[in-house]
Amino acid sequence: MDFISTMLVTLPQPTGFWESMLNAFKGINGTYILAVIFIAVLVRVVFSLFDIVNKKISMKTNEINAKMKPELDAIKQKYKDQPTLMQQKTNEVYKKYQFNVMGSCLPMLIMLVLQTAVFLTLWNSLQTVSNYNIASQYQEMKYIYANVLNLNKTLDDSESYPFEENKKLEVKIEYREEAEGKRVKKVVCYIAENEGAEGAEEFAINYETNWTNRQIFDLLSQYVIKPEEPAETPPAEESEEETGGDYTAPEYKTNDFSAQVQAEAERLVKEYYMNTQEGFLWIKNIYKADAPQSPMFTESEIQNYLSKYYDADEKADEKAYTFEKKIFPNVIAGINT
Repeated sequence: MDFISTMLVTLPQPTGFWESMLNAFKGINGTYILAVIFIAVLVRVVFSLFDIVNKKISMKTNEINAKMKPELDAIKQKYKDQPTLMQQKTNEVYKKYQFNVMGSCLPMLIMLVLQTAVFLTLWNSLQTVSNYNIASQYQEMKYIYANVLNLNKTLDDSESYPFEENKKLEVKIEYREEAEGKRVKKVVCYIAENEGAEGAEEFAINYETNWTNRQIFDLLSQYVIKPEEPAETPPAEESEEETGGDYTAPEYKTNDFSAQVQAEAERLVKEYYMNTQEGFLWIKNIYKADAPQSPMFTESEIQNYLSKYYDADEKADEKAYTFEKKIFPNVIAGINT
């Protein structure tokens, strides 16, 4: 779908050295796979230059050793019973040929330190970028789900959109032209006969990107979570500051279109997930370790990766009400993991 490639998440991208390089390469070729390959080639080229320098230093050292060998052998033979004098004469030979004992070891040591630093920092950056992409992909899935559920508020106006059993609802996310040529992302709903979309009633609402977990859970409480599954309440001993304030879930008030709206929300989330899933060869998801388990991210991963982006109020809400944990299974309900 066209809207998938144009969606943007609100999470700030990682800004470290390697992260910036990965994002820059990804911006050029459109995929992190090629970005990683380009960086691997670049690192290899840089270290190849160090290898060339090391080889030249090693060749020069070998040439000097070959020239010094006869003199050193003679000194060892002549002063074998006088260690102090032998060392003095040996140092004189080193000085004569401008030989540094550490000359060939130092470049190798520098190379080893650089390789270790590159490996550790690049590995950590790849993990950071992977976690960011998992979090941002899920965040967008959550926003899609919430925006589609939000259609229920318009559909509650039954006078404008009366429910009939032969009516079918279809939802799309599109960009629409507004005043002065401005393009705005919209959640567009079509209500038509089962046979097709001809003569369908159409309405659109703005696609919002500033949802909080509390607002999304409010929608779930109104249109998805049945009364026998009430929201949890915080422990009585926690203060208002610790819990983020008192919270009571809105009353469940599903309408006749709610089941179709929920099914459309799950369908669009699944389409987005499948179209933004980035794999390579036999690896289904490059952002997770290759394993026989599902390539789908887990609830604990989402809570861990997203927690660093919460503001103070969201952290308090999550501590008290664990909204993310309750939202997650509903958002991924339509995905066959």
